[in-house]
Amino acid sequence: MRHFFLTIFTLILVPSSAFAQAEVTTELESSYLVRGEAALFSVYVISSTSPTGSPRLTRPPTPLSIRSNGRQTRRTNINGQRETVFIFQYQIQSSTEGLQEIPPFEIIVSGKKYLTQRATVESKPESVITWNSIQIAGETIPYGSAIFTPNRTPFVGETFPAEVKVFISADIRIADRGLADIEHEGLTAWRFEPTQTVGRAILTRGTY
Repeated sequence: MRHFFLTIFTLILVPSSAFAQAEVTTELESSYLVRGEAALFSVYVISSTSPTGSPRLTRPPTPLSIRSNGRQTRRTNINGQRETVFIFQYQIQSSTEGLQEIPPFEIIVSGKKYLTQRATVESKPESVITWNSIQIAGETIPYGSAIFTPNRTPFVGETFPAEVKVFISADIRIADRGLADIEHEGLTAWRFEPTQTVGRAILTRGTY
């Protein structure tokens, strides 16, 4: 007599998105602010499911002012899978000089808690701005400029970030912007790229 054994293999298929982890990153538009200047801070959440509510600060950002600046949603393709990028934007502004911290944000995605990395921004006095003027169609247009670099002496061959800011009256409409070149004796500098948005600063001279 022959005995036959029937073995049944059960394969449970679970969508890969069920195990997917959300990816949370941040971007600070500028690491240096003149007192009264505002910059854009963005929280990016890459996930197949929408976050629960908006990100929440883990502690007060004193003395920084952090205000919501809207939310956007974009679709992207990552490793062959369609993902959604949820973008939460905030306006960062400081009325106090010195190095200041942007506390971590807490985000809930699919019941799991995520924390952003802390970020820092250095607030400078208005005195760092050099003021000048230019004649356009017989009208004198004042403008200010400042260059920001890390507050330390770099070693030879070291690469370090630098920011160039130009302050123009908010009454003037800016159609396009760019920086052709700057004097950099003893330095090699890549071309400076403008930020995606135009910043805003409330200075003693007015709004720029």
